[in-house]
Amino acid sequence: MVESLQMFLFLFKSKYRRKYSWFSPFLCSVLIVLLFCHDVLSRCSEHNCINGECRNETCVCFEGWQGPECQHCGGKIKLSAASGVITDGPGNYSVSTACSWLVAPPRLGPGPPPLRIRLESFATECGWDHLYVYDGDSVRAERLLAVFSGVLDDGDFGWTRQVIARSGSALLHFFSDDAYAMEGFNVTYAAYSCPSNDHRTNCSNHGECEDGVCRCEPDWVGIACDEPLCPEDCNAEYGAGECTRAGCECASSRAGPACARDASAAGWEWRWREAGDARPSLPAPAHAPPPAAAHALLAAGPDLLRVGGETFSHADFMYRYKTAENRWYPIKAIDEGAVSPAPRFAHSAVMYGDEVIVYGGVVASDEPERGGGLAGLEGRAGEVTNEVWRGRIQENTVIWSNATPTACSPHRTAPLKHCEDCNAEYGAGECTRAGCECASSRAGPACARDAAAAGWEWRWREAGDARPSLPAPAHAPPPAAAHALLAAGPDLLRVGGETFSHADFMYRYKTAENRWYPIKAIDEGAVSPAPRFAHSAVMYGDEVIVYGGVVASDEPERGGGLAGLEGRAGEVTNEVWRGRIQENTVIWSNATPTACSPHRTAPLKHCGLYSLNLS
Repeated sequence: MVESLQMFLFLFKSKYRRKYSWFSPFLCSVLIVLLFCHDVLSRCSEHNCINGECRNETCVCFEGWQGPECQHCGGKIKLSAASGVITDGPGNYSVSTACSWLVAPPRLGPGPPPLRIRLESFATECGWDHLYVYDGDSVRAERLLAVFSGVLDDGDFGWTRQVIARSGSALLHFFSDDAYAMEGFNVTYAAYSCPSNDHRTNCSNHGECEDGVCRCEPDWVGIACDEPLCPEDCNAEYGAGECTRAGCECASSRAGPACARDASAAGWEWRWREAGDARPSLPAPAHAPPPAAAHALLAAGPDLLRVGGETFSHADFMYRYKTAENRWYPIKAIDEGAVSPAPRFAHSAVMYGDEVIVYGGVVASDEPERGGGLAGLEGRAGEVTNEVWRGRIQENTVIWSNATPTACSPHRTAPLKHCEDCNAEYGAGECTRAGCECASSRAGPACARDAAAAGWEWRWREAGDARPSLPAPAHAPPPAAAHALLAAGPDLLRVGGETFSHADFMYRYKTAENRWYPIKAIDEGAVSPAPRFAHSAVMYGDEVIVYGGVVASDEPERGGGLAGLEGRAGEVTNEVWRGRIQENTVIWSNATPTACSPHRTAPLKHCGLYSLNLS
């Protein structure tokens, strides 16, 4: 700073001395005062050496801290008090950081003290900067309790906030990449403690703490005794239900934890609960796989398939949960030596008949520069893949085949490629002036696909493309991004999205007519969803169901700086909308649940925080 001001003074005096002779002495005086103040304020003291000592006008940081004012964590810190606070430091944490805290409180009895680790505030770059919590004194501890990343909303509490370490010590390790930093976190810990809705209490003041487990009072349930046995008194005043010792007993027409939902309407219910939760449920499923994040979950008849994901431990690539047996089964390749997909997370997967089709995701890489610093599985370097895998499932076995196209023209990568020479050397087709003319058993732009298999083809092309195609569709809506595209019989529905211009919320593309139609509300004054993008949508009979997304907001702080539609401030919503479609009209209803158990907001809100809870 001093050098810059000296250069400014030199230039100002040499260039403007004659033109502004009266002003120069005044400006110089001001700058001299600023220089003096900067020199004084830049000297360290007991007040600005946050985690260190001032020696010879320089901050000397305590072990585990770094920065000119010792304001950033960096290194290892051992904490031996019975309770305390763990933080990355004031303000935003620094990039490329690795910090560790070993919590080892004294023992007051024959056994190890149960340790409650609780998030009080948390904001990191989601999916990139992580806080790992181990039950033990090293990263090789027997149990990885949790991995936290993202933003914890102020109103969120319950299981997403806290874990219990039972070995008598806990290791917390924080890692940030070299791209972006956020506010960081404040974590409290306490020995001989139980889960609670407040770090100053045990069992939310509604129970007794015994060896890290809450024994709740009769009217309270949950692992932290933070949920009433009968939420909203079961809405008894409306005749919806009555409170019993087992919880709400609903009238035949009502359902839900507080009997607040029409029994004929779709809704969620618990199938099993965590150990220590006193409410009735099925026992935990047998042979449960390691918990996972960023996996794919598919419906396969009455069962569920879990495909891939980050588990931070050894796991099979695919599992089946048999609902009738309340049991998990690994799905293994029939031939263990055959080709199969590498472990991955953040991929997509769909069921197609008896096949599961997996596309993309993040896989581990031995070449860190290929992924641009992306974190792969179990903390290794990662890269994004464009592989396509098809798995034919036979009960609890699978036969995998790599369906990734291999020959592409240079400007497009697999899987939607425009290959060369029509694969003529394999007898697949021949090149004509109109393009590839495929043999009867082959299909696709390069005759590379079995004609009996599903595949993509161009329906129309951009203006100026000489290849044969249908004309561009009539009445096309404005182009959109981050929208949802659904199959509705032979037609397509486009729902929402960012268009950067005025557009209807939903459109139908009629394939038989090659034409788009806006789908408008029958009653324009009735309730309808606000414009949004990055939402999800599914067809359910003749209804479209829309969940979540980013909507415009007049309160920028609520979205944490998120950009909304057309550049306005935005926030993530957890609304659920149902639209009953009648040709090109729709009747909307807001289906967002209004009564939820306290520690979860409706209906499956991921709290801005994803937490892989392994306890």
